Amino acid sequence: MASVKSIGSLNFTFSMTLVRGSINFLESNKCCASLVSPQPRIKSRVAGKLFFLCTLGPLWLSRPMTKLTDGPRGGSGMLAVFCDLAEEDQADFRPWLIEDMFPARLDIGFNACASFDRVSGDGPEFVTLYEMPSLGHLYGEPYQALRRVRNPRDAAYHEKFQNPERHTYAWAGPELSSEAGGFAPYIYVDRFELADEDAQAFNIWFVGSYLPALSELEGLLRMRRYVSMEGAPKHFVLHEFADGVVFENSDWMIVREQFGDATSALYQRIIHAP
Repeated sequence: MASVKSIGSLNFTFSMTLVRGSINFLESNKCCASLVSPQPRIKSRVAGKLFFLCTLGPLWLSRPMTKLTDGPRGGSGMLAVFCDLAEEDQADFRPWLIEDMFPARLDIGFNACASFDRVSGDGPEFVTLYEMPSLGHLYGEPYQALRRVRNPRDAAYHEKFQNPERHTYAWAGPELSSEAGGFAPYIYVDRFELADEDAQAFNIWFVGSYLPALSELEGLLRMRRYVSMEGAPKHFVLHEFADGVVFENSDWMIVREQFGDATSALYQRIIHAP
């Protein structure tokens, strides 16, 4: 299993350089910016939708209990795009997402969009996630039209992706979830293959041991499991947390012992919509 490095208290804050840069970006695009104490957030209205450009503290101030459900609380389809970017291409990455990519996909029925930076672990530096009501949204004409006829900015930016990985995922329950919607401030992802001869034992452990243990972890908001329709590896487990404190807890490592050679990483949310 990919090692999880100790990352201190994980009480993340953005540097003032990033804050000033975000404010300058908002002002240059005639967006509304505000800093709200004690949990300041920079806000922008783009195409009539509210986007949170960065969060200087957890958005979930309460920690609701998770419940085991046999159906997805949100949608059953997921698109994940992993990539690295050259340093000179990173400044325009999130503006492109919030101005072009996110509004276009919300307009055709996607539930939620978010983009994350890797904090620790293995895999690409960035991941952008899109949740939709079902996997059919990724294969229907509205979405296919977006991919077929890209505007120049969209087409140009896709060419900048390094080590891109694109996955379409179908929900595979059960899941642990709370009432909180959208994507949480921190996610921990596991991506792995599972041999046929190991599948039954792993699934018995996952449902009978892992889910009950995971439900006791402080700060857990949601745990979803998916199977890849496009892209490898086949299995994708998405854990969502209010903060990163759980990763200092030895119980986190103990309950995860069966994940073996998974590609695992902790990511922090940078932008999301709605």
